[in-house]
Amino acid sequence: GETNQANANAQPHVRTLTLHEEEIQRRLLLFFALCTKKHTLLKTLIDIYIQASAEVRRVIHKQMPGLLKAIGSTSPVLMEIISTSPEEAMKFVLHTLKVLTEGGTLKPPPNLVVAAKSLYSRFSDVQILIPIIPGLSKDEVLTLLPKVANLPSAPPPAHPIIRVVVQRIAQGPAPLTPSELLVALHILDTKDVSLAKQLEAVKACLDLPAIYKQEVMAVVLQQLIGLAHIPPLFMRTVIVTMQRFPKLMGFIMSALSRLITKSVWNDKNLWEGFIKCAQLAKPHSFPVLVQLPPPQLENLLQKSPDLKEPLAKFAREKGSAHLVSRAIMKVL
Repeated sequence: GETNQANANAQPHVRTLTLHEEEIQRRLLLFFALCTKKHTLLKTLIDIYIQASAEVRRVIHKQMPGLLKAIGSTSPVLMEIISTSPEEAMKFVLHTLKVLTEGGTLKPPPNLVVAAKSLYSRFSDVQILIPIIPGLSKDEVLTLLPKVANLPSAPPPAHPIIRVVVQRIAQGPAPLTPSELLVALHILDTKDVSLAKQLEAVKACLDLPAIYKQEVMAVVLQQLIGLAHIPPLFMRTVIVTMQRFPKLMGFIMSALSRLITKSVWNDKNLWEGFIKCAQLAKPHSFPVLVQLPPPQLENLLQKSPDLKEPLAKFAREKGSAHLVSRAIMKVL
């Protein structure tokens, strides 16, 4: 009985809130209608927004698409508001940019790009530029990537902002191709971005298999293996690619051979990744492993003793054809 009584008491309160929201909406829509006729009233809207409660702000956000659609992104007053907005109205402006670019799927008009850049020059908040990424140059996007990668992770179930950015670049009209983006994320300077954040960014790309297809990943790995310094996450990306696209096995084994010529064992993380990849790729990796210098092969077999017997069998079969050196036969 008590529960029913409590529910009965709660009902009018719930209804009052709903009516309150409806009343806010009714008044707002009247004011929005005036704004569409007289754009300068948008400045008053900003003042209202700054003073408003969280509930009123929520209703404003909800109703903004209709208002912005009616005003359009060519309104000089709207552009002025975006570029000169105070920090207290930042959420209003970010929402405006998102609505005007339909979540970043449309290439923004030049005047909107100029307005957003002007605001960014005052606050350096990278979120200002995310909706207009398709309107930036390749160099501008590359300069932004460390800041984007460092943005705080949103709590689940929200996607990390980096994922939103990756989708925007990879799916829409953008100054970077998906392969250029993934290469750029691999080579971010670790002085600017932690390895954990870099991994989150690379993972955001690899979580989009419809974009990062077999041919795109082949281009990415080809470019990364050609670098003077192999990036720390290279082997992780190689393993993910190998598991996802078995047809690239031959291509990946030739990449491992190139790593031997680059003395991969001098980098602890890359070497561990190399060993893990060799284990997962057996027996395809055997022709690569017999190319290792004897001390490194010995080290690999200490870490992966289960490889010794099948590798020795492979070496005996190939040894007679002089494909395996005597020093390697000795190790095995």
